[in-house]
Amino acid sequence: MPATGPAASASGPTPSVPSAPRVLAVTEAARWRGVEQPAVFGELQKRCPAAAINCVVPIMQANGASPEAIAFFQKVHWFLVGLVKEGSAYVGSLYNPWAANSNDQFVILDGTPPLVYPDRLSTSVSITSDPAYPALLSAYPSLAVWGSGPYLEKPVPASGGATRLVFDYHLANGCHACPTAYAARIALDFSAAGALEGPARSLGLCQDPLLGVGVAAVSAPVCPAPIAVSPEAAVNILSAALAAGDRAAAANVATASVIDAVFALPTGTGASSLACTRTGLGVDRCSVRYSPPGSTSVAFTITVSKVATGYQATAAAKGA
Repeated sequence: MPATGPAASASGPTPSVPSAPRVLAVTEAARWRGVEQPAVFGELQKRCPAAAINCVVPIMQANGASPEAIAFFQKVHWFLVGLVKEGSAYVGSLYNPWAANSNDQFVILDGTPPLVYPDRLSTSVSITSDPAYPALLSAYPSLAVWGSGPYLEKPVPASGGATRLVFDYHLANGCHACPTAYAARIALDFSAAGALEGPARSLGLCQDPLLGVGVAAVSAPVCPAPIAVSPEAAVNILSAALAAGDRAAAANVATASVIDAVFALPTGTGASSLACTRTGLGVDRCSVRYSPPGSTSVAFTITVSKVATGYQATAAAKGA
């Protein structure tokens, strides 16, 4: 599991609803996508052990990082690659090239506390009371919540301007490379002023083909479709949704024309290649090739860009 940063309080004061918009300490200027370029990623891993600031900062400066992005890294020791507003919460997507398993995680910014790490708070939540738990434990004896790399569900507005963020953490059978097709829905509640209200809580277990292929036929509700809070998340969710045949999940990150074009291909179509080029802050261009059985493969150029609710994918398809 990746390091999750400084500890965050599980509870905090609940200020009254603000009469004016919050002034954010962390803004779009703090995002740096350079870390996801293969050459930069490799240079950081090779030259800079354990996120050493004196080593990392010159590489950031040489690869287009803003002063705000450098200041954020110096404070958090992770790189901010995505930032969206979800209700009263500002959700950041962090990236760490030194993590052994999952390189990304979420952080809730500029509230109370100013940094809230869902991955850290999720470890305190018990899933044993869920009706599906006994059967899942029988099928997966080392069943546990893998406390990193979750999907974020589309937030549902709460009364009084409050926001509930629900993260779907996949259930693993003892190791990161031992996934199941099930997840734990873990909720964090925030007031209208962005204050964390109470501890993380379980909303039950769910089944999601995006999280892996399960061998157990255990009855559980279907996980809600996730949303993307960074370009990388949009590409990952779209690719996984298309491979799994999950149209609802794909619809959260791609336009109808993209989805219709790919789902119209014959059964058994899969993405045979995926390569992305970072073209600037908030924009990715990815080449994806789908190979229908017995047919000419179809290539897509997918562009991911920021919209009000996260990141949106558009595509141009062409015969290849």
